[in-house]
Amino acid sequence: MKKKLLLVLLAVSLAFNLAVIATFGHHWMMRKCFAKNPEGGPMFFNPKFEKSLGLTDKQAEFLEKDRAEMKKIMEPMRDELRNKREELFTLIDEEKVDNAKVDKLIGEISSMQANIEREVVKHSIGIKQNMSPEQRAKFKEFLHKHFKKPPHGGPPMNEEKPF
Repeated sequence: MKKKLLLVLLAVSLAFNLAVIATFGHHWMMRKCFAKNPEGGPMFFNPKFEKSLGLTDKQAEFLEKDRAEMKKIMEPMRDELRNKREELFTLIDEEKVDNAKVDKLIGEISSMQANIEREVVKHSIGIKQNMSPEQRAKFKEFLHKHFKKPPHGGPPMNEEKPF
């Protein structure tokens, strides 16, 4: 019985640790790849990259509107995700951990992270659709450069592992 309980706790601990590592990696990447605009909100690109794209006034205006929409969508999602993580930490800190509640919460957090990822992809597609072929090529290069790198070092995701 004790072995079974220990195995369950080990599995939950492993899942939790992997989720925390993925979260920190995601936040590190977001800070590294995304600059802040003067109002403090997120920008999809850093200003230097935007300038290198040679956006027309119409494209720049679209990008600003799209950012504002994305911010309205993402902020509540991030707040809810933050609250669920706090709830998870509270559950883990309890003297007697309810594994069923922990598993349920981990599932909810995973679902929220998938929804956030879905919104980011929709945002990226919307931006790409308003670009010229040359701008799309630069955008593709940007995405491949910044999103194929693993968050904590190691070989790029598109290369074979040495073992």
